[in-house]
Amino acid sequence: MIRVEKSENKDKLKTLRSRLSEAQIAFNAYIRMRDKWKPCVSCGTPPTEYGRGGSRDASHYLARGSSKGGSSRRFDWANVHSSCKKCNRFLAGNLVPYRVELIKRIGLDRVEAIEITDKIKKWNRTDLKRIKVLANRKRRLYERKFR
Repeated sequence: MIRVEKSENKDKLKTLRSRLSEAQIAFNAYIRMRDKWKPCVSCGTPPTEYGRGGSRDASHYLARGSSKGGSSRRFDWANVHSSCKKCNRFLAGNLVPYRVELIKRIGLDRVEAIEITDKIKKWNRTDLKRIKVLANRKRRLYERKFR
């Protein structure tokens, strides 16, 4: 009984920034698990298990920043795909081949819908908690499926 109260109190003390960070970590882990055996969305290199911190990043097609709709695309499942660290970090996403592959994966209509999104989303505590829980559930499901 006391443990439950302590965990609830800890949960209430979390800032919006820490919740956003937790949700982003869970979301990115799900994306890396979902695309674990797929090639890099930009350059097509096959996945490897080697390298410090793994060989993959959860790469956003369009930025997850706070302006021009980036905040609403931050947790969009269709906007984020697994990419090799070289393309994501050093080639700024390698966007031209990323778009070509994205059209093959999700279709032109969905890609254009992502590109025209310009609404700004203000994330609240319940949204971020829900995203974290959902992403963790999906990640565990994929882990069990692809063992």
